Amino acid sequence: MKMNDNKKQMQPDQIKEAAEQILRTEFWYCSQFADVLHRFLEITMKRDDAVTLQLQGPAMYFLTLEGGKMTHTQLAKKMLRSKDGITKIVNSLEKEGWVSRGYTKKDRRLIYIKMTPAGYDFLIQKMKQGNLRAEQVMTCLDIEERKTLVELVEKMRVKMISILEEN
Repeated sequence: MKMNDNKKQMQPDQIKEAAEQILRTEFWYCSQFADVLHRFLEITMKRDDAVTLQLQGPAMYFLTLEGGKMTHTQLAKKMLRSKDGITKIVNSLEKEGWVSRGYTKKDRRLIYIKMTPAGYDFLIQKMKQGNLRAEQVMTCLDIEERKTLVELVEKMRVKMISILEEN
């Protein structure tokens, strides 16, 4: 960028045009929603004394959906994270006693992450708090709107994963 570019002033009509373009683009609404959702989760998790769940929660969620046991690689793929990032998350879960690591008899190099009974108890407790928070937010929607929202969010999630896997 040239020095004189920094001194250029935005004209009110340019700003208005940019604002109108933003309002015509659904992506920006989705982006704003995602930002508010992320902040809502940060703030309410802190209030609920669940600050550590920002990454641990999704890990426990995916472990539960897979029957309480999966590999680091499987979890990394589900969470769209690197194996190194998953190792850090699993280390913190193991430190809390919520998961343990184990090997398969066929291949000692293959490490499984297993949910412990303490992890299950913790998950159930936090799910209750999370469900209360979700209910607070979802009361602005009727049952049909809730179903539609869930379907649309899932459809978008699948598409985003597909895009990421293509690249």
